[in-house]
Amino acid sequence: MTQLIAAQASDGIVLAADSKGFSFDEQGNMQEVSITPLLALSPQTAVLGGGDADAAHVIESLQKFIRDEGVHDVTEVYEAALPFLNSEYERIMTEKCNCLPVDPVHHMYFILAGRNAASDKDPFMIRLIWNRKRHPQLEGEDIRFAFTVPRQMGLEYSLAKQIQEGATIEAVYDNVQRAMTRFLEKDASMVSAPLHMARIDAQGVDARDIEIEGKH
Repeated sequence: MTQLIAAQASDGIVLAADSKGFSFDEQGNMQEVSITPLLALSPQTAVLGGGDADAAHVIESLQKFIRDEGVHDVTEVYEAALPFLNSEYERIMTEKCNCLPVDPVHHMYFILAGRNAASDKDPFMIRLIWNRKRHPQLEGEDIRFAFTVPRQMGLEYSLAKQIQEGATIEAVYDNVQRAMTRFLEKDASMVSAPLHMARIDAQGVDARDIEIEGKH
């Protein structure tokens, strides 16, 4: 499963993910694939996709949809994205499972983040979008300080503490990059290069890829 990290400082948002994904062949055998789990949706918003590798294909389709819709601010993007993601999720789950409820191994997670350019008060927003009730419907919930999938509770605690103490986006970015590098160096079978990272601040989305070699 792709490692996703999202954290919100007072002056911006940090997103991170690695490239490891898992998909299933027609016989139901799991295979590892390399994915791109982080995409900019507009100049002000970006999305992470994790869990089943199809999440990467879904966010590619979402990126085209949002660009065709011509929306930019995170609130508008979220309102357009949620029904689109639900439609794509239901289609994929029906094709894969041929029945409901959905097999838990096919869960997908999306983290939508960005800013409302015209808002001076609390302009940044992060939403986790997932099927938390274990049925084929995605719901959104706010991420206040930091969130990880799969959960890394120690990292979430340290990031939340850092943010509550007033850390800038630069400091949070450095902390997240160190954590992702540490995960990669510790066990390359769980986290794969390249690492994908982005920051969203008053200037909008700045996305970049970081090539780091792990253990072999």
